[in-house]
Amino acid sequence: MRASWENPDHPLLAAKGGIHDDPHHGHLDAGQFAIKYRGEWFIKELGYMSPYGLGYWDYRRRFKEYVHANSLGHNVVFVNNEQQEFGNQYFGKVTRFETSPEQDYAIIDASRAYPGKELRSWQRHIVFSKPDLIGVLDEVVSAPGAQIAVRIHPGVPFQAKEKDILLSGKAGKMAVILLQPEAFALKPDTHPFLGEQRHAKFSRVPYWDLVTQAAGTQTQVLTLFVPVETEEEMMKIRQTSRVTVQGRRLRCLVNYREKSRSLDFETGEHPAS
Repeated sequence: MRASWENPDHPLLAAKGGIHDDPHHGHLDAGQFAIKYRGEWFIKELGYMSPYGLGYWDYRRRFKEYVHANSLGHNVVFVNNEQQEFGNQYFGKVTRFETSPEQDYAIIDASRAYPGKELRSWQRHIVFSKPDLIGVLDEVVSAPGAQIAVRIHPGVPFQAKEKDILLSGKAGKMAVILLQPEAFALKPDTHPFLGEQRHAKFSRVPYWDLVTQAAGTQTQVLTLFVPVETEEEMMKIRQTSRVTVQGRRLRCLVNYREKSRSLDFETGEHPAS
Protein backbone atom coordinates (compact mmCIF):
# COMPACT_ATOMS: atom_id res chain seq x y z
CA MET A 1 0.00 0.00 0.00
CA ARG A 2 1.38 3.41 -0.94
CA ALA A 3 0.22 6.92 -1.80
CA SER A 4 3.24 7.76 -3.97
CA TRP A 5 6.03 6.06 -5.87
CA GLU A 6 8.36 9.06 -5.54
CA ASN A 7 7.61 11.01 -2.34
CA PRO A 8 9.51 9.57 0.67
CA ASP A 9 7.29 11.63 3.01
CA HIS A 10 4.45 9.24 2.17
CA PRO A 11 4.85 5.90 3.99
CA LEU A 12 4.45 2.58 2.24
CA LEU A 13 3.21 -0.62 3.83
CA ALA A 14 3.74 -4.25 2.84
CA ALA A 15 1.72 -7.15 4.29
CA LYS A 16 1.66 -10.91 3.68
CA GLY A 17 -0.67 -13.88 3.51
CA GLY A 18 -0.03 -17.19 1.75
CA ILE A 19 0.45 -20.90 2.36
CA HIS A 20 3.26 -22.17 4.63
CA ASP A 21 4.55 -24.76 2.18
CA ASP A 22 7.65 -23.16 0.65
CA PRO A 23 10.73 -25.11 1.87
CA HIS A 24 13.18 -22.49 0.60
CA HIS A 25 11.89 -18.92 0.95
CA GLY A 26 8.72 -19.18 3.01
CA HIS A 27 8.64 -17.83 6.57
CA LEU A 28 6.02 -18.56 9.23
CA ASP A 29 4.68 -15.02 9.00
CA ALA A 30 1.05 -14.94 7.87
CA GLY A 31 -0.29 -11.49 8.78
CA GLN A 32 3.19 -9.93 8.83
CA PHE A 33 3.46 -6.25 7.87
CA ALA A 34 6.27 -3.69 7.52
CA ILE A 35 6.26 0.11 7.08
CA LYS A 36 8.84 2.22 5.23
CA TYR A 37 9.11 5.98 5.70
CA ARG A 38 11.69 8.49 4.48
CA GLY A 39 14.01 5.79 3.23
CA GLU A 40 13.96 3.56 6.33
CA TRP A 41 11.94 0.58 7.47
CA PHE A 42 10.41 1.92 10.67
CA ILE A 43 8.52 -1.35 11.21
CA LYS A 44 10.69 -4.05 9.71
CA GLU A 45 10.96 -7.54 8.31
CA LEU A 46 14.06 -9.23 9.74
CA GLY A 47 14.88 -10.70 6.34
CA TYR A 48 17.75 -13.07 5.72
CA MET A 49 20.58 -13.82 8.13
CA SER A 50 23.29 -12.51 5.81
CA PRO A 51 26.13 -11.84 6.41
CA TYR A 52 26.21 -14.12 9.46
CA GLY A 53 25.06 -17.46 8.13
CA LEU A 54 22.26 -19.20 6.27
CA GLY A 55 21.78 -22.23 8.49
CA TYR A 56 18.03 -21.81 8.63
CA TRP A 57 17.69 -22.76 4.96
CA ASP A 58 17.51 -26.36 6.19
CA TYR A 59 13.80 -25.73 6.66
CA ARG A 60 12.45 -29.23 7.15
CA ARG A 61 14.62 -29.86 10.20
CA ARG A 62 15.77 -26.63 11.79
CA PHE A 63 14.21 -23.49 10.33
CA LYS A 64 11.82 -23.06 13.26
CA GLU A 65 14.84 -22.46 15.50
CA TYR A 66 15.64 -19.15 13.79
CA VAL A 67 13.78 -15.92 14.51
CA HIS A 68 14.42 -14.77 10.95
CA ALA A 69 12.14 -17.56 9.72
CA ASN A 70 9.80 -18.57 12.54
CA SER A 71 6.80 -16.57 13.70
CA LEU A 72 8.59 -15.29 16.83
CA GLY A 73 10.68 -13.00 14.60
CA HIS A 74 7.71 -11.45 12.80
CA ASN A 75 5.07 -8.80 13.43
CA VAL A 76 2.23 -11.17 14.20
CA VAL A 77 -0.09 -12.15 17.07
CA PHE A 78 0.43 -14.82 19.74
CA VAL A 79 -2.12 -16.34 22.11
CA ASN A 80 -0.50 -18.02 25.13
CA ASN A 81 2.74 -18.10 23.08
CA GLU A 82 1.32 -20.42 20.39
CA GLN A 83 3.36 -20.12 17.18
CA GLN A 84 2.57 -20.54 13.50
CA GLU A 85 3.45 -23.89 11.87
CA PHE A 86 4.89 -25.19 8.61
CA GLY A 87 2.84 -27.22 6.11
CA ASN A 88 0.27 -26.65 3.38
CA GLN A 89 -2.54 -26.96 5.94
CA TYR A 90 -1.23 -23.76 7.60
CA PHE A 91 -1.86 -20.47 5.83
CA GLY A 92 -3.07 -16.90 5.89
CA LYS A 93 -5.52 -15.62 3.31
CA VAL A 94 -6.25 -12.10 2.08
CA THR A 95 -10.04 -12.11 2.38
CA ARG A 96 -10.53 -8.49 1.32
CA PHE A 97 -8.58 -5.87 -0.58
CA GLU A 98 -9.83 -2.52 -1.82
CA THR A 99 -7.81 0.37 -3.21
CA SER A 100 -8.64 3.93 -4.22
CA PRO A 101 -6.82 7.27 -4.45
CA GLU A 102 -8.03 8.07 -0.92
CA GLN A 103 -7.66 4.77 0.95
CA ASP A 104 -6.51 1.14 0.83
CA TYR A 105 -8.17 -1.53 2.98
CA ALA A 106 -7.06 -5.14 3.46
CA ILE A 107 -8.12 -8.00 5.73
CA ILE A 108 -5.80 -10.96 6.27
CA ASP A 109 -7.28 -14.00 7.99
CA ALA A 110 -4.35 -15.84 9.56
CA SER A 111 -6.41 -18.13 11.80
CA ARG A 112 -5.30 -21.25 9.96
CA ALA A 113 -1.59 -20.42 10.25
CA TYR A 114 -1.67 -21.75 13.85
CA PRO A 115 -2.46 -25.22 15.26
CA GLY A 116 -5.64 -23.76 16.77
CA LYS A 117 -5.15 -24.89 20.34
CA GLU A 118 -4.85 -21.37 21.79
CA LEU A 119 -5.54 -18.95 18.93
CA ARG A 120 -8.97 -19.82 17.56
CA SER A 121 -9.25 -16.95 15.07
CA TRP A 122 -7.24 -13.90 14.03
CA GLN A 123 -8.17 -11.33 11.42
CA ARG A 124 -5.82 -8.40 10.80
CA HIS A 125 -7.43 -5.31 9.26
CA ILE A 126 -5.15 -2.69 7.68
CA VAL A 127 -6.47 0.72 6.64
CA PHE A 128 -4.13 3.14 4.85
CA SER A 129 -5.71 6.60 4.80
CA LYS A 130 -3.59 8.29 2.18
CA PRO A 131 -1.09 9.81 2.17
CA ASP A 132 0.20 9.16 5.68
CA LEU A 133 -2.15 7.60 8.27
CA ILE A 134 -2.19 3.83 8.94
CA GLY A 135 -4.47 1.89 11.27
CA VAL A 136 -4.11 -1.79 12.17
CA LEU A 137 -6.96 -3.61 13.92
CA ASP A 138 -6.40 -7.14 15.18
CA GLU A 139 -9.50 -9.20 15.96
CA VAL A 140 -8.53 -12.22 18.07
CA VAL A 141 -10.75 -15.06 19.29
CA SER A 142 -9.45 -17.11 22.21
CA ALA A 143 -10.48 -18.55 25.54
CA PRO A 144 -11.28 -15.93 28.19
CA GLY A 145 -8.24 -15.10 30.28
CA ALA A 146 -5.74 -16.01 27.56
CA GLN A 147 -2.64 -13.85 27.15
CA ILE A 148 -2.62 -12.05 23.80
CA ALA A 149 0.55 -10.45 22.48
CA VAL A 150 0.85 -8.27 19.37
CA ARG A 151 4.53 -8.22 18.36
CA ILE A 152 6.34 -5.40 16.52
CA HIS A 153 9.97 -5.27 15.34
CA PRO A 154 11.23 -1.68 14.98
CA GLY A 155 13.76 -0.86 12.28
CA VAL A 156 14.94 2.37 13.94
CA PRO A 157 15.65 3.48 17.54
CA PHE A 158 12.55 3.79 19.67
CA GLN A 159 11.28 5.02 23.03
CA ALA A 160 8.46 3.11 24.68
CA LYS A 161 6.11 5.37 26.58
CA GLU A 162 3.23 4.30 28.83
CA LYS A 163 0.79 3.76 25.95
CA ASP A 164 2.73 4.88 22.89
CA ILE A 165 6.02 4.33 21.09
CA LEU A 166 8.10 7.01 19.37
CA LEU A 167 10.24 5.74 16.47
CA SER A 168 13.15 8.00 15.52
CA GLY A 169 14.79 7.51 12.14
CA LYS A 170 17.62 9.46 10.53
CA ALA A 171 15.22 11.76 8.67
CA GLY A 172 11.92 11.54 10.51
CA LYS A 173 9.81 10.24 13.37
CA MET A 174 6.76 8.03 13.56
CA ALA A 175 4.33 7.51 16.42
CA VAL A 176 2.83 4.13 17.30
CA ILE A 177 -0.34 4.96 19.25
CA LEU A 178 -2.16 2.13 21.02
CA LEU A 179 -5.87 2.92 21.30
CA GLN A 180 -7.41 -0.43 22.26
CA PRO A 181 -7.74 -2.25 24.59
CA GLU A 182 -7.64 0.04 27.62
CA ALA A 183 -5.80 -2.49 29.78
CA PHE A 184 -2.47 -3.60 28.33
CA ALA A 185 1.27 -3.57 28.98
CA LEU A 186 4.13 -2.64 26.65
CA LYS A 187 6.99 -5.11 27.03
CA PRO A 188 10.23 -4.35 25.12
CA ASP A 189 12.56 -7.32 24.69
CA THR A 190 15.22 -8.73 22.35
CA HIS A 191 15.95 -11.94 20.43
CA PRO A 192 19.49 -13.24 21.09
CA PHE A 193 21.06 -14.17 17.79
CA LEU A 194 24.34 -15.77 16.69
CA GLY A 195 24.63 -16.78 13.05
CA GLU A 196 26.10 -20.13 11.99
CA GLN A 197 29.20 -18.81 10.33
CA ARG A 198 32.84 -18.40 11.26
CA HIS A 199 33.52 -15.05 12.95
CA ALA A 200 29.79 -14.35 13.30
CA LYS A 201 29.05 -11.71 15.91
CA PHE A 202 26.48 -12.15 18.65
CA SER A 203 23.69 -9.61 18.49
CA ARG A 204 20.28 -8.85 19.94
CA VAL A 205 17.27 -8.07 17.77
CA PRO A 206 14.87 -5.65 19.51
CA TYR A 207 11.10 -5.96 19.52
CA TRP A 208 8.19 -5.15 21.75
CA ASP A 209 4.92 -6.87 22.65
CA LEU A 210 1.62 -5.22 23.36
CA VAL A 211 0.27 -7.68 25.93
CA THR A 212 -3.28 -7.93 27.18
CA GLN A 213 -5.49 -10.53 28.82
CA ALA A 214 -8.64 -11.58 27.00
CA ALA A 215 -11.66 -10.35 28.96
CA GLY A 216 -13.94 -12.60 26.90
CA THR A 217 -13.69 -14.75 23.82
CA GLN A 218 -13.14 -11.78 21.47
CA THR A 219 -10.37 -9.19 21.80
CA GLN A 220 -9.70 -6.17 19.58
CA VAL A 221 -6.31 -4.42 19.44
CA LEU A 222 -6.19 -1.11 17.55
CA THR A 223 -2.91 0.61 16.70
CA LEU A 224 -2.16 3.80 14.73
CA PHE A 225 1.08 4.45 12.84
CA VAL A 226 1.48 8.17 12.21
CA PRO A 227 4.41 10.34 11.02
CA VAL A 228 5.08 13.08 13.59
CA GLU A 229 7.65 15.80 14.17
CA THR A 230 7.76 15.73 17.99
CA GLU A 231 6.69 13.73 21.02
CA GLU A 232 4.25 16.54 21.81
CA GLU A 233 2.50 15.98 18.48
CA MET A 234 2.22 12.28 19.31
CA MET A 235 0.59 13.06 22.65
CA LYS A 236 -1.86 15.48 21.04
CA ILE A 237 -2.96 12.82 18.55
CA ARG A 238 -3.58 10.37 21.38
CA GLN A 239 -5.55 12.90 23.42
CA THR A 240 -7.82 13.85 20.52
CA SER A 241 -8.39 10.37 19.04
CA ARG A 242 -11.46 8.34 19.88
CA VAL A 243 -13.11 5.08 18.89
CA THR A 244 -16.82 4.53 18.23
CA VAL A 245 -18.69 1.33 17.41
CA GLN A 246 -21.94 1.10 15.47
CA GLY A 247 -23.00 -2.42 14.63
CA ARG A 248 -20.09 -4.12 12.87
CA ARG A 249 -18.37 -0.83 12.06
CA LEU A 250 -15.55 0.34 14.29
CA ARG A 251 -14.57 3.93 13.53
CA CYS A 252 -11.36 5.59 14.68
CA LEU A 253 -11.53 9.40 14.62
CA VAL A 254 -8.16 11.14 14.50
CA ASN A 255 -7.36 14.86 14.62
CA TYR A 256 -4.11 14.94 12.67
CA ARG A 257 -2.36 18.19 11.76
CA GLU A 258 -5.48 20.31 12.14
CA LYS A 259 -7.58 17.97 10.03
CA SER A 260 -10.18 15.44 11.19
CA ARG A 261 -9.60 11.97 9.71
CA SER A 262 -11.57 8.75 10.13
CA LEU A 263 -10.57 5.11 9.73
CA ASP A 264 -13.44 2.62 9.34
CA PHE A 265 -13.08 -1.09 10.04
CA GLU A 266 -15.75 -3.67 9.15
CA THR A 267 -15.47 -6.13 12.05
CA GLY A 268 -17.06 -9.55 12.43
CA GLU A 269 -16.55 -13.04 11.06
CA HIS A 270 -14.14 -13.48 8.16
CA PRO A 271 -13.42 -17.24 8.21
CA ALA A 272 -10.39 -18.62 6.42
CA SER A 273 -11.11 -21.05 3.60
